[in-house]
Amino acid sequence: MVKIIVNSLLLLLLISCSSNEGATTNKRNSFLPDAQYNGDYVWLISDTATWKGAFGKTIQADYSNPYSVFPQDEKSYRVTFSEYIGLNDLMKRWEVMIFAVDLNKDTRLKQYVLRKFQSKLKGHDIEYESFMLKDQWANGQLVVYLIGVSEQALLRGYKKQEQAIRDMVDTHVMTRAVKSVNKLTKNKNSIKEVDSAYSFNIQIPAEYTSAGNLEKALWYLKDIPTGYQSIVFYSTSYEDSSDFNSEKIIQERDKYLSFVQGESDEEAMVTERRVAVEDKVISIGNQYCKELRGLWRLKGAFTGGPFVHYAVYNPNTKMIDHVDVFVMAPGDKKKPLIRELEAIVQTIKF
Repeated sequence: MVKIIVNSLLLLLLISCSSNEGATTNKRNSFLPDAQYNGDYVWLISDTATWKGAFGKTIQADYSNPYSVFPQDEKSYRVTFSEYIGLNDLMKRWEVMIFAVDLNKDTRLKQYVLRKFQSKLKGHDIEYESFMLKDQWANGQLVVYLIGVSEQALLRGYKKQEQAIRDMVDTHVMTRAVKSVNKLTKNKNSIKEVDSAYSFNIQIPAEYTSAGNLEKALWYLKDIPTGYQSIVFYSTSYEDSSDFNSEKIIQERDKYLSFVQGESDEEAMVTERRVAVEDKVISIGNQYCKELRGLWRLKGAFTGGPFVHYAVYNPNTKMIDHVDVFVMAPGDKKKPLIRELEAIVQTIKF
């Protein structure tokens, strides 16, 4: 049996390394408005000097880095800065907010944070503290507070939690994307077809329709103005952990997805080897999964785009199920298209 590794979930528990606040999750409050969903933005609330200094530059570098393995530069997030002078109703509906507080500066933000966390901070020698709150002013909102006795302490403390905070933001945004997928009308026939073939449930939106009968795979397409979004399913046998070797998975991918073709049989899909394929271990449906991100192209043609491949252990069939999502959208931004496909995969249940 393959062991389940869920590093990202463990990292979320580290967000309050130096306090007892931890991750506070509130039940949905019908009196709160919904957060303005925009998975492109991270709002940083701080003072201008901190924003322009080393801390602000670190935040921008962390969240404005390119989305993994895209043919063109598309930033993971847009970091937007605001000086704290109080929060109006619109600001209180921002989805992802990071408050960065330098206690060495006498600002309105310092006074606000000291009042808010008075019981947590009173009587303590503060070097660095962090708190995470969900749904503080709006449903579906994530608010992170980072508090340092100086800008240097703020930066040191943040660097220790850097990956944990980023994973938490990514998880929050993906959770919202999954909720959006779950609200869509479903293709019930396709859902039954996948369940019958592979013994798991996945929520396939109605806009994704069958691309035809294939001998060893199921293929669904969603037409978009410049091309399509695609999701393919197939299975391979599982003997031991070597079957999750990334190179082996890519070789099998090129074999199984050769039915994706251009105008001729010679123009078949292959993995673009001139760009490194990124891989990591995640959990899908509480099962071990190897995730690979890369670029695909058609041999002998100029068509290509990004893909994300999931090789996940199926406890029902004792097989490895492969779910490959890819996009063909020349000239369009790929991030929202890939993110929707990623969210669909995250609905898998065994």
